Amino acid sequence: MCDTVRGTRACLLLAMLVTVAGCGSPINENNLGRIKTGMTLAEVKAILGPKPSPVYGRMLGVSPNHAMLEWRDGDKSIVVMFEDGEVVRTAHAGL
Repeated sequence: MCDTVRGTRACLLLAMLVTVAGCGSPINENNLGRIKTGMTLAEVKAILGPKPSPVYGRMLGVSPNHAMLEWRDGDKSIVVMFEDGEVVRTAHAGL
C-alpha cells in the first residue's frame, strides 16, 4: 500500500491520525511523574493544561500563600498543592 506516492501519502496520514488519537488526556500517570517539587504553576500548566479548578473544603487553617488545584478528566484527576508559588505535593485518583 505504501509503495506509490498516493499510497505513501495515505500511510503518512494514517500514521498522523494514530499518533494524534493516541495522545489522549494529559491527566495520566506519565504526566503525574513529570510534576516535581519546586515547579511553578506555569510549568505545571504546560504539562497538565491551562485550566485547573481550585479545591475547596479541607483547607481550613491554610495560609493565603497555599493553593490546591485540580486537573480533571472524567474520573481521572491530579491535585497539586502549591506553597509560595511552588509545588510541594501531588495526589491523584483514577489513574
